Amino acid sequence: MTLAEALKSEPVAIAGYAVVGEVRGGEVGATEVIDRNGRRAIAKWDWPVDALGRERGQNAAAIVGRLRARGAKIPAYLAVEPIEQGQLVLQEFVSGSPTDSVGGRLLDELVRFNRLQADAVPDGSGWGNYIRRSLVHGLEGYCEHASLAGYDAATQDLLDQVQAAGAAVERVAFEEQDAVHLDFHHRNALVENGQLRAVIDCEGYRSGDRIFDLTTLAFCLHVARRPARAEAELWRYIHSHRNEIIVRAYVLHQALRQVDWSIRNRTPDQVESWLIRSRQLLDQLPL
Repeated sequence: MTLAEALKSEPVAIAGYAVVGEVRGGEVGATEVIDRNGRRAIAKWDWPVDALGRERGQNAAAIVGRLRARGAKIPAYLAVEPIEQGQLVLQEFVSGSPTDSVGGRLLDELVRFNRLQADAVPDGSGWGNYIRRSLVHGLEGYCEHASLAGYDAATQDLLDQVQAAGAAVERVAFEEQDAVHLDFHHRNALVENGQLRAVIDCEGYRSGDRIFDLTTLAFCLHVARRPARAEAELWRYIHSHRNEIIVRAYVLHQALRQVDWSIRNRTPDQVESWLIRSRQLLDQLPL
């Protein structure tokens, strides 16, 4: 079933929308749609989706609702609907566009946004297990270990550090009751006239540690134009809120994610670029 076909299905909340075209940017597709009254929206169509995936989608939508109630700039969910073997996510359209020019003002806004995630999932659990699993064994579809093991000596060395970090946090207690976006980098922020309009790609929201999201943001500034002072202030904020064992684990999770994805989906130059970024940040951390 295509997205266009899914939009013709029940319930009424999604009926009447038609496809306009794909949204540019990003590595996971989103599509602009419009209803009979000219109301624009953003649709994402996953096929197939199992029961666990559907549950995660519903949970993410619930977390988004809580964060919006706190004032977080996130597009409202219009529908999260299972349709046959797929799942349709429909969100309100928000103007603005991603930018690779990330100044101190935007970083401050993103840190303020991140603070709204604190204690947003009071019954949350499982975050520590997620981080350990990613580092010790790897995940499915991202943070895979096999790609690093088979690429070259540098990626094997990085994998050794990743797995060592996993062992180091075996008995570490993580924060578990915050909301976590899971992909909180600057290209998932819509900006207009220099101001944050919305944080997007929120389907991964789950319970965990909000500081992980700031580590994602800081790590991915590698591909942004940013003032060195503003980036340094962001790292100081991260270090002031979590101990070095946890920060190292988060940095190595980011390194694993970017290098693995680059090996399997990008170019050798991008693999090398993320390896350089990883070494740069790891060299700044205490052993």
